[in-house]
Amino acid sequence: MSVRHNENQELQIEEILNPDCDKFREAVRIYLNAFPLDERMDTVGIERFIMVPKRPGHDHFWVLLWKNEVVGMAMFSYLAQSNLGFGYYLAVKEEHRNKGIGSWMLQQMRWQVNEDAQASGNPTAWGVCGEVERVADGTTETERTLRARRISSYKRHGGICLPVDYLCRPMRKNGAEEWYTLMLFPANTLHDGLGKAQVRDIILAILLDIYEVPFDSKYVTIALNSLNEVR
Repeated sequence: MSVRHNENQELQIEEILNPDCDKFREAVRIYLNAFPLDERMDTVGIERFIMVPKRPGHDHFWVLLWKNEVVGMAMFSYLAQSNLGFGYYLAVKEEHRNKGIGSWMLQQMRWQVNEDAQASGNPTAWGVCGEVERVADGTTETERTLRARRISSYKRHGGICLPVDYLCRPMRKNGAEEWYTLMLFPANTLHDGLGKAQVRDIILAILLDIYEVPFDSKYVTIALNSLNEVR
């Protein structure tokens, strides 16, 4: 189990390698409270992610401790073939939000995917991609405002909204499809920006590798068609 600390040692990250522990169970409670049903992977799938990783050494489930209390969780992977990190979930316990904890954890994720990249023979990773709820899909003005603030906060921490219509397949049987804003959090400065070819590679890495949809699926078609419309 790897451990990371912040500068004042109050925050600590532990990587969970066996879900049969209290820290994992508390992390799952935070996860269930943070994400709506249609956005969640079932807990059996998360346990399988830990116990039988598709990408050994590159699939990570973290718990965040503050003074030995579990206050957050993160689940993410490094895709060696695409040299890209993907964040499935990042959540902080409600009473500990708006304290910079999630931002610190996101930075640790970026560092981790860089370490994974170097272990795979790449000098650095592109960064970490994540799915963010679209502002326009909020059902109330309050919800739309919160979503807009969330994206603005991510941008302040280096996040880039990718110019693509991104529809995600259902996360569970009989679940609903979900539209998201897809964001990239670069691991390093992108001096030349992102071109269409790079965005296309990112989209295909997520949809084909993470979600394992066929290339001729509507999810790939919608994303690539929308990207082709970008000038």
